[in-house]
Amino acid sequence: MADLRLGPTATGAGYERLRTALERAEASNDPGAIQRHTKAVGFYQFIPRWWNKWVKKNTGRELSSFLPKDDSPAERARAAKEQREVLFPAYYEKEMAPWMADMRKKGLGKGLSDIQLASTFHKLGSKHGTAYLKTGWDSSAGTVDNSPIADYNAQVDRYASDNRLTPNTVGPPLPRHDDVRGPPRPATRTEREPPKLVVQAAAGQQRAPIALLPDAAANDNARILAELNILQQRLGLSVAQDAALDRVRAEGRGA
Repeated sequence: MADLRLGPTATGAGYERLRTALERAEASNDPGAIQRHTKAVGFYQFIPRWWNKWVKKNTGRELSSFLPKDDSPAERARAAKEQREVLFPAYYEKEMAPWMADMRKKGLGKGLSDIQLASTFHKLGSKHGTAYLKTGWDSSAGTVDNSPIADYNAQVDRYASDNRLTPNTVGPPLPRHDDVRGPPRPATRTEREPPKLVVQAAAGQQRAPIALLPDAAANDNARILAELNILQQRLGLSVAQDAALDRVRAEGRGA
C-alpha cells in the first residue's frame, strides 16, 4: 500500500494518488469537462467566475487556456498535462496544503486521513470546510445531486487507495447532455455549486421541456410538492395513493 500522507509540496505518492482520485471523482478523467449549470471546468471542476483571477495571478494564464480547444487527442493530452503539472500543483501548494496544515495545527480533522482532509477542502472550501471540522455542519447536505461530505470523502479515499486506478489517464469526452435542471440554489462551496436535479422520461419516451420551479418556494415541502407534480405530469405517474407523499403535499400547501 502506498504512503498516502500529504506534505506541503506537490510531490510524493500521496499527492499523486490524491490528484488522480480527484480527476476520477470530479470529471471522470475528462480534462474538458464542463458542468452545464455552474460552468465548472476541467479535471478539478473550478468555477471560472470564482477562480479566474486566482488562476491568472498564480499561473500567469487564463483558466480557459488550460482546457482543450477541441476534442482532438492532441489537445486533450495537452490540456491534461498542463492541468496536472501547472494548475493543480499551484492550487495544492497555495491553497489546499496550507489549509490542511492549519487544521492539523489546530487539532481539527482528527479521524480523517490526509486524503480525506484534502477532499474536504476541495469540496467545501476553506470557510465551510473549517466549519465542518469544528461543528460537523455539512453545507452540502441536502442539496440536490450532491453527496454528503462524508460520502464524497469516502469516494475519493477509495479511489486513492485503489491500486487499479491508473494515474495520468485521459478518459473520453463526457457527453454534453441536454438535461433540464431545477432552479438555481445558493452555492455551498468554494470550488463548485452542487449539480441540479435532472428529470428524465421513462425509457423509450422523448423528453419534453420541463418548466423551472419558482425561484423562491415557501419552504422545502412546497418545493418537493412542485417537483412531485412535475414528475407526475411528465412521467404519467400516479402517486395519489401514497400516504407519505400525501402528507408532503399537505404540508407543502401549509395544511
